[in-house]
Amino acid sequence: MEIQYVLLSVLKNIRDDLPFEKHELINELIEAGEFGVALEFLVEFIVEYNISISSKEWNLLIQCGDQMRIDVARLTPGPRGFHI
Repeated sequence: MEIQYVLLSVLKNIRDDLPFEKHELINELIEAGEFGVALEFLVEFIVEYNISISSKEWNLLIQCGDQMRIDVARLTPGPRGFHI
């Protein structure tokens, strides 16, 4: 369940920059356990709404155990999804 809390934390941090309906969509996906889909939408909306997620002090790094690390600041949209 670690990823659930990470996604909810990220969502909370960008709440003011995201339209309410987009926020609710991601929240519902997280609650339903659709973490991969929620992450895809989260990254898509960060790019679409040009939400600042990195600065000199920090980068938004999503880390889920030892299996997955995603530096959202380095993701770029491509024809088949997002690429690092």
